[in-house]
Amino acid sequence: MGGCGGDLSYRQLDGLADELAGRIASVLPPGAVLACALESRRATALALLASIRLDCPLMPVDCAMPIEQQRALNAQAGNAAWLGAAPEPTAPRLSPRLVEPESDAPVAPGWRHGGGFRLIVPTGGSSGTPKAAMLDGRRIAAAVAASRRRIPLEPGDCWLCCLPLHHIGGLSIPLRCLQAGAAWRLHQRFHPERVWAEIAGGRVSHVSLVPAMLARLLELGTGRPPPQLAHVLVGGAALHPELARRAHQGGWPLRVSYGLTEAGSQAATDVGKDAGVRPGRVGPPLPGVRVRIENPDAQGVGRIALAGRALMAGYLRAGLEPGAGLHGGWFVTGDLGRMEEDGALSVLGRADDLFVSGGENVHPLAVENTLLQCPGVTGALVSAVPDARWGDRLVALYSGAVDPDALEVWCRQRLAGARRPRRFLQLAQLPELASGKPDRRRARELALARFASRENAD
Repeated sequence: MGGCGGDLSYRQLDGLADELAGRIASVLPPGAVLACALESRRATALALLASIRLDCPLMPVDCAMPIEQQRALNAQAGNAAWLGAAPEPTAPRLSPRLVEPESDAPVAPGWRHGGGFRLIVPTGGSSGTPKAAMLDGRRIAAAVAASRRRIPLEPGDCWLCCLPLHHIGGLSIPLRCLQAGAAWRLHQRFHPERVWAEIAGGRVSHVSLVPAMLARLLELGTGRPPPQLAHVLVGGAALHPELARRAHQGGWPLRVSYGLTEAGSQAATDVGKDAGVRPGRVGPPLPGVRVRIENPDAQGVGRIALAGRALMAGYLRAGLEPGAGLHGGWFVTGDLGRMEEDGALSVLGRADDLFVSGGENVHPLAVENTLLQCPGVTGALVSAVPDARWGDRLVALYSGAVDPDALEVWCRQRLAGARRPRRFLQLAQLPELASGKPDRRRARELALARFASRENAD
């Protein structure tokens, strides 16, 4: 692993993980869940290593999750022992007492493929009872192996992680590196200048980003990344074709991915030279992943369903029993997609993001991809307001220097009928979630606040 030192060193962390595992074992009943709600990503990584030593399930929880949802998860997990703040005063609580190690070349510990439940990963959501996917050792190993077959990862490689470790996208990075004997570098937060310094210094071979992170790195205008950077895995949200084109022109080796917690992270990944340029295309399914389209329409568009060895055992319920979520071994997602003739999957947006305007189904991603081709538009989100005649009247929220009237004229020439936005809202910055994904709920609120009273103006 020469020249690939990381912020986390397995060699240094081994003793800390052993110590933490010993203290956890003294308070954690056999078969119980270790919940982890820690601000420090280093501490969360240490908890992951300790849970592997103990063969106990780890449930990483976002510290910002509403307390009611944390309590619901705690009840489902059977009153877990908590690292960090516990949602219930009676829950066992531990402090990791971490030493922040300096980096040297990591040496991966052994990776076991046991069948007990290892990860219980909340799937997000801002309201209601949260769901948590149950992933055992065999499923995790299958997900990691499938990822490595599509994106090679070997000893001597180094994967930069600037994603949160309570999401499957971030958690998957140390799991892949543990199996491969590769290094990983861990950043507490995404700082584009620091990420670029790591890349420019030739210290990393792989990096995972959401599209908003990639956009900020390109905005630095630093030039081409060095040849040591072999794979840039982009996921978590739709990658707009114009951003993909800019990245390819700048020499960024894009690997455009579609994945979700219930599938153990990646489900399909495009590693082609034009990855991300064709709207919605995310490449063929990973080895061992089966995809089918449920109830396709005349264009072959329907809900994406997944099956395979990496698929979750089900959602958590009391007694650590897998619950609902699977139907005959298949998981029907909330995403709309289509299988292309060459076997690639195209993802066209969320089923609950679909608008019906003038009796036609409108996928906001398709409209957003068109808006982004307009000179002067740097970002776009399509929402809608209710309309007595149209049903949904499309609203284009966008960032960039182009005037709203000019954008409307541009759209009239390229978008017909129901697919054409009728209102335009120029913003300095589009609403985003903490994960970097577009905040469509907030976009809807902004559209309603500005235009709902004018629904019948045209």
